[in-house]
Amino acid sequence: AIECEDGQIGEIQLRGASVMVGYLGGTSPIHDGWLRTGDLGFCWQGEIYVTGRIKDVIKKGGKNIFATDVESFCIKPGVVRQAAAFEFHVESSPKLGLVLEMSFSPTDNCAQAIRDIRQGIGSTLEVSVDSVWVVPHPSIPKTTSGKLQRALTAEMALSGVWGPPFAIAPKTGEA
Repeated sequence: AIECEDGQIGEIQLRGASVMVGYLGGTSPIHDGWLRTGDLGFCWQGEIYVTGRIKDVIKKGGKNIFATDVESFCIKPGVVRQAAAFEFHVESSPKLGLVLEMSFSPTDNCAQAIRDIRQGIGSTLEVSVDSVWVVPHPSIPKTTSGKLQRALTAEMALSGVWGPPFAIAPKTGEA
């Protein structure tokens, strides 16, 4: 394991007498004596801060983006109730997918809301949103503790459970 500088994000790894040695009958998450937690975080002034899970990082356009950062742009009271962002690949090219639980059925207002979300994510995070699925509330799967199940959401969207991605016709004057 390599130690990060204060404020630098890295994978949280543990070692010590109280750390497990592996899973019963399964593969071990222990590598070179360190337990790989799958969590990302950083140290600051002797304290550890957890920032997210490695599996929820979206790699696109040479950037590593937290799914929660993308999702925070999507939630709009009265418009979008819940959002789930995920990475998927088309011909080995990374793509950004979004599933949005809208507060109303797909209409022109829905199309404008999706345009606004795409523009906000593009200008702030400097990545494009490739596909958007609009679903009724409550459709995005969650754990019993209320956490988003992004991998299952991606699987459902990409397998066609919610149909094809939402198509937005360009506004007049757009290419």
